[in-house]
Amino acid sequence: MELRFMDLDTKLTILKCGLDEEEVTDTYTGRFRDMDKGLSFFIESPDLDSHSDKFNEETKFRVEFLRGSTLFAFSALFNGKFIKDDKPLISLTQISDIKESTQRAMPRIELSAGVIVSESVEQIKAGNILLQGISQDISADGMCLLTNQQMQERKKDKRYTLDFSFGKYRFILPARLVRMGDSSQFIQFKYEYGFIFEYAENSEERSRLITSMLQYRLQNAF
Repeated sequence: MELRFMDLDTKLTILKCGLDEEEVTDTYTGRFRDMDKGLSFFIESPDLDSHSDKFNEETKFRVEFLRGSTLFAFSALFNGKFIKDDKPLISLTQISDIKESTQRAMPRIELSAGVIVSESVEQIKAGNILLQGISQDISADGMCLLTNQQMQERKKDKRYTLDFSFGKYRFILPARLVRMGDSSQFIQFKYEYGFIFEYAENSEERSRLITSMLQYRLQNAF
């Protein structure tokens, strides 16, 4: 995929890298506006623009954008600040190939989403809840749940149903309990449970969760 085929107004997450390219020191959001010369391109980003005086030609960024359920990412260098059509724009220059993945091993995203644990979807609809808590983090494959309630029947590998929401997205997914214990990291919670999602055959829920998490990440980048 070539950068010139990026759609106008594509929403971008721009991550400023430290000396180690894996280290992210700041996160900005912006939109693709136009190609510049060669591999350079213009973006509109008020928050990036407000910090542009701190950047130089050696400042490196990782740029990410979403198309469908696919996340694209590449490295770029700061190229300068320009005024185009009376708008302040930032120019970046692509310095790496664009990598893509639809099934990326996503890092767990820290989300304080309310979570209900029950025996089944029917039990959730009937209001029969085993416990409630909040998620410490969620990935496409599972979540860590924090709670002050202790599950009465704590059998490892037992199947449960989790009902959780973040932003405008809601999911009711079957999950297997794989880890349980005291919550040592968070003094406001007593217990910690780890779940692995178990998707039905041919289910589209995993793809929907991946897409929703990526959208949520882009919409709530700080």
